[in-house]
Amino acid sequence: MKISAKPLMNPEEIKALHKLLEERTPRRVLEWGGGGSTLYWPARYPEIDWVTIESEPEWYAALKPKVRESVTLLHLVPPDVYSVTPTAIGTFDLIIVDCKTWRVECLDNARNLLNPGGVVVQHDSWQPRWKPGWKYYGKPVQLAAPRTKGKRRGLVMFDKPRPTKVFGLGLSRTGTVSLTAALVVLGYRAKHFPKALEVVLYAERYDALTDTPVCQYVETLDRLHPGAKFVLTVRDEEGWLDSCRRHWAGRKPTTPGWRWNRRAVYGIETFDATVFLRVYREHGERITRYFAGRPGKLLVLNICGGEGYERLCPFLNLPARDEAFPRRNVGEMK
Repeated sequence: MKISAKPLMNPEEIKALHKLLEERTPRRVLEWGGGGSTLYWPARYPEIDWVTIESEPEWYAALKPKVRESVTLLHLVPPDVYSVTPTAIGTFDLIIVDCKTWRVECLDNARNLLNPGGVVVQHDSWQPRWKPGWKYYGKPVQLAAPRTKGKRRGLVMFDKPRPTKVFGLGLSRTGTVSLTAALVVLGYRAKHFPKALEVVLYAERYDALTDTPVCQYVETLDRLHPGAKFVLTVRDEEGWLDSCRRHWAGRKPTTPGWRWNRRAVYGIETFDATVFLRVYREHGERITRYFAGRPGKLLVLNICGGEGYERLCPFLNLPARDEAFPRRNVGEMK
């Protein structure tokens, strides 16, 4: 098999991608689908670290002896080809989705592999069968319009990935039920207060989890779901303590997981204002410190203080909603 050292793109698309590379100056680029582009682009931008994933063995074999030193060429087959993790290949400033199949799956997983501020580019944007993958991002930017005749192709860019998962890290009585309801309205399959000893399993089944059991797994969830975003719900300390006092009155944990969760969060199984206030402050400090220097990963949201969709939707790269934010357990929020 002979492979020409030229991308299967029209001149407008090649020009647009040149401009993008020169303006964005990415350090690492992932290319899903190898071919002439695997030879063409690294030759013109040798300072970039390129990773190309190819699933067809004949294409891989033809490219292998020709690629430059700056290119890591991988032969992966399903499901690894479209579900490869950052642990295996790292993260990228630019991802080009131009594979023969599985583009929807690749657009989905690209969110896990993208560095903050990075962008995803999809070739052959005119193809209706790839459009379902667009739901994982905000509105696309047209870099090169499809032609009206022949191989219409087209090049689009996505610069606002929507989170693969959403995890609420607020302690109980900070509006966690309201946050769960809002996430359901926004289209997430959300679970409030998952079983404390099964949070990692619940994270596989649901799009979003909230409340104290989730707080114990911040680092694990961040590692397992690198495309996720986190919401720390907060409220005024006096109101929170009063709500906790009334909520915990006479409620004793009846299962091992429930008891473990109370001990893990507060260190005790009954309400104590001094202990709770210390835990509340330390928890907020721990979460904000963990996400420091990672813009776009954490939203601190005061639902009890009136904040809602106007802050949550932009954070999740979703269109604004002109409707009231859900208010649940209002009696105990007061």
